[in-house]
Amino acid sequence: MHILFYIFVAIFSVGVLVNFIGPEKIKLAYADWGLPAWFRFLTGSMELLALILVFTNFIIIGYLVAGVVMAGAIFLMLRSRLYKDIVAPGLTLLIIAILAKDFLY
Repeated sequence: MHILFYIFVAIFSVGVLVNFIGPEKIKLAYADWGLPAWFRFLTGSMELLALILVFTNFIIIGYLVAGVVMAGAIFLMLRSRLYKDIVAPGLTLLIIAILAKDFLY
């Protein structure tokens, strides 16, 4: 397996846990971004769905869901003018694109 796949799984696994557990820092971040409190559960659910799908025959759909989550995070950072915070979701989106490329051809 590709080392980037393991990095992807680690990033999204942490994302699922953090969004579902909801440390105060995460709750405050969602509030600062103008999102409702329940939105972290939606984000965590989408991350979990992406993880499940990449381990099934629906790999490309899993990467698509993951890409949508990261694109949403980038949009949110841009909207909130948190430009330095775009690096993490941007790199994650790049990893997703590299991994998905292997299944598109």
